[in-house]
Amino acid sequence: MSVVINKAVVHRLNKEQHQEIQKSSLRDELLPLSDPTVVSLIEGVIDAYGKKGNSLQYGVFDNSGSHGEAPQTIKDYYTKRDGVKDSTFLSLTNTIMKELHREARSTGPATGGHILFIDYQANSSRFLLVAMVKQKPGFGMKGLDVQDLQYIDLGKLHSAARFSFQRWTEYLTASPEEQNDICYLTFIGSSANNESSQYFVRALGCKAGSPSAKATKGVVIHGTKFFRSTEGLDSYADEFKRKVTVYLTNKEANPDDKTARLSEVVELARGIFAKVDIDTVDDLTENLFQHLNSEDVGVPAEFSVNKNELKKLTHIIYKDEALGINFDRGDLGTDSGSRIWYKNGQLTISKLPPKLKADIERQLGIIE
Repeated sequence: MSVVINKAVVHRLNKEQHQEIQKSSLRDELLPLSDPTVVSLIEGVIDAYGKKGNSLQYGVFDNSGSHGEAPQTIKDYYTKRDGVKDSTFLSLTNTIMKELHREARSTGPATGGHILFIDYQANSSRFLLVAMVKQKPGFGMKGLDVQDLQYIDLGKLHSAARFSFQRWTEYLTASPEEQNDICYLTFIGSSANNESSQYFVRALGCKAGSPSAKATKGVVIHGTKFFRSTEGLDSYADEFKRKVTVYLTNKEANPDDKTARLSEVVELARGIFAKVDIDTVDDLTENLFQHLNSEDVGVPAEFSVNKNELKKLTHIIYKDEALGINFDRGDLGTDSGSRIWYKNGQLTISKLPPKLKADIERQLGIIE
């Protein structure tokens, strides 16, 4: 991935778990992008975002007015995206730090850390990334001596959120209906059961979007495409499609838990991968997760199953003024043993339901 870093700065939110929050430490100048160590850290954070252990949730700004100044400040920053001054960027980051401080102050389990702000471009798209990075204890060698040290673990970002300039532009020009499936924010650290990280998402005014139709369709269509485009997996594409549609159908029908989880979908695929090459199962599983969770595909870590979209995936549906037809795709075949037999441009339907059969015979005068 080609990355161009426009601006970056780091501040620190000073909060220990279950302790009173302290005044934030704010840097008054941007990070020097001429320093290779600084650039290496920034690129490491960008690369870690959305990777294994940092799965993405997709969303939009909460416009209810209950989440402080961050959403409007970021939107205002977007309008100045060409030739943004250093002072404008710093002002943006200071506002967000104020909101993080406000939310963390009222959240006992919350912990602070270094907050890295990055304005950058990747693959012709521009982003604003806000990420909390944690220092961890470790050991190092200096000559033949062992010494304590602190290091930044990029394998697991504690909390982060990213605003996409491109997606926001698409959102602004879309119809109200189309806007329902456009998420210009992605974020991690939003577990409903993890109050200590959820405050970060609240501070930035993020809320999960509702791309249920897009996610329901995407997990099936793009998951199947992954199988068809991966060497050795093409012959298993239909099996994966059947498994994931059954999974989604069961989720949609479950009154206690209708939430589909990407982690559960890729576990379905794991069993198929094992048939191909046991040594590549972990890599293929991770690659499928990253593909589906990527911004290009946009399947969030969790989503509600869309009943209408699921029906389109599992049924062939056609309706005009003269004809309506709706049947399970699994019933369609090209031989006479199929319940719905297609040959030479014609459909033959066998095993008619008794009521439908009676209605037809009654219409034809065969029965009264």
